[in-house]
Amino acid sequence: MKLFSKIILIFLFVFSFISASPKKIKAPDFELFDLNKNIIRLSDKKFDNHIIILNFWATWCPPCRMEIPGFVKFYKEYQNKKVVLLGICLDVDDVLRIKKFVKEYKINYPILIGTRKVVGDYGGIPAIPTTFILNHERNIVDRYIGAISDEDLKLIIDKLIELRDSKNSEKVKE
Repeated sequence: MKLFSKIILIFLFVFSFISASPKKIKAPDFELFDLNKNIIRLSDKKFDNHIIILNFWATWCPPCRMEIPGFVKFYKEYQNKKVVLLGICLDVDDVLRIKKFVKEYKINYPILIGTRKVVGDYGGIPAIPTTFILNHERNIVDRYIGAISDEDLKLIIDKLIELRDSKNSEKVKE
């Protein structure tokens, strides 16, 4: 009986995780400050037709710290492929500490200061890091709770680039 209960619990956990993962849900727009006090909106024209990665993180989070060098390398390779990585830092109380951290880790992608509103708009962040993947139409196509590996990120983004580019070439043919 105990084994059966454990199997049911595992099944419920897996099912709830699968059913909770977002599929083609329009990403909520936001208005957040970057580290230079510029307002960044997800709806900005500069993000049109871009694949967007939103990474919710904090300076004190060990898995976040492990993830950052991979993101730096990834962004260097993908930023010219209409892929945007936005780090949304949840250390909202100390911008100077965030700036120091960004310099120390040589972060080359935009860092935004998170708010309770953006966390709520994205369904609450159950753990950090949490990463949302948005396609070129700004639909949430995936969510990762915990660190995402470089390999997994590249596989997902490469597929989205291929899909975006094939859709764009279809539009040109029409």
